[in-house]
Amino acid sequence: MPFVLRCLLCCTLFVLGGCAAHEAPLAPVNPMGLSGNVAPEAEKNYALARVLWGNSEVCSDPVQAVAYLDRAIAVQPDYAAAYQRRGLAYSEMGRYEEAFEDLTKALRLKPGVEAYTYRGLVSMRMGNLIGARKDLDHALELDSGYHRAWNFRAAVRLQQDDTAGACADFAKGCSKGDCTGMESARESGICK
Repeated sequence: MPFVLRCLLCCTLFVLGGCAAHEAPLAPVNPMGLSGNVAPEAEKNYALARVLWGNSEVCSDPVQAVAYLDRAIAVQPDYAAAYQRRGLAYSEMGRYEEAFEDLTKALRLKPGVEAYTYRGLVSMRMGNLIGARKDLDHALELDSGYHRAWNFRAAVRLQQDDTAGACADFAKGCSKGDCTGMESARESGICK
């Protein structure tokens, strides 16, 4: 290699070597994908429970989910998402009182559309249609684009013999991305 080229290469490396000294340090690596907003052990147990739902609305093992979420809540007693998810698991097990309590706790910690929607579902399953309607109306005030709230409120309206209102809610839920309620209502001859 010619002498001039070697000198040019050495100078370039020397100049570039100094550039790295002024860069900001790299952020810490988070290999588990944890958010850092809650205790790592709590978040790990929440993630283990959440996987049991997969891409479905039904938990494959609600008993195991409750066990994971119990651990998450023991580590982080103010973990709203863990209370909400445990409420869903309890609901799937038919333990509606416990589900309602957990969803209420989640709402006290962090009010949100999902917690109101799922508490509305639990209230409906308990036969409290007025409470269910109130929670679902509030969920839709928070986010009128949340399809589950529209579909659950449609189910409440059906139980209240408000077929026209139910069909309108199923249509709205379908327009927001979930047509399962509308399709079932059409197949049953409830909606056109």
